Amino acid sequence: MLIVIPYQTKILTEPFPLELLLHDILGNDIGHGDIIVIASKVVSISEGRVISLSDLIVTEEAWALAIEYHMNPLFCQAILQEADEILGGVPGVITTMKNGIVTPFAGVDQSNVPKNHAVLWPKNPTSTAQRLHEYIKKTLNISVGVIISDSQIAPLRVGTYGVAIAVAGFDGIIDRRGEKDLFGKIMHITRLNLADNLASAANLVMGETTERSPFVLIKGLPIQFSEMSSFELTRQLLMDPDECLIFGSLSSWGPDNDNSNLPRFS
Repeated sequence: MLIVIPYQTKILTEPFPLELLLHDILGNDIGHGDIIVIASKVVSISEGRVISLSDLIVTEEAWALAIEYHMNPLFCQAILQEADEILGGVPGVITTMKNGIVTPFAGVDQSNVPKNHAVLWPKNPTSTAQRLHEYIKKTLNISVGVIISDSQIAPLRVGTYGVAIAVAGFDGIIDRRGEKDLFGKIMHITRLNLADNLASAANLVMGETTERSPFVLIKGLPIQFSEMSSFELTRQLLMDPDECLIFGSLSSWGPDNDNSNLPRFS
């Protein structure tokens, strides 16, 4: 039986040692084969990735984005500085590419931080996930999976779900290609994104407002341990834009357009 357990913390605003907080809050409950899901925001706060928007200098490009999408120019400047690529947007939302993930605002978030401040994505989430995985293995002598998660949106769907921006210690993708379905037909496409599904399960109990539950422990799900680095395991979650159903269906995307500025994951 799958068990998803949230853990509360005090309100966190200043940098702190993430490993020690993780051990203090979850240490006695963690078992071999569990999955630890950590909200990216608490990782960022531990790293001091909270910025004062008033400290930023607004560029012409940020002003143009603010006018086009009816947004705070200081917030637009933060997005510009964090995004790998600006893809477009709608009033109030700018769509970006960040670490190979299509996400609003390049991960910059103004919720649950002091007024006129914003929190950025972790500096190197795969490195952090790997470090936490190794810390648990060394201190508790057990192997666990680690996910650093954030909220995400899906095209034409209302609301948010969870996405894994880093995974360590286990395979985040279950490849079902080559298997047979109930009627003996061979599966040619299906790959289960276990990491994102687990991030979504955790997102349900983490909440988005006053829950203060950035740590989630998931028990009862067999996982395939992996000795691959977090960077390699996380990269397996990414798809080349040319192979993506949504990108490939857009009129602005395709072989006749200049898409050289988007990442490739071959």
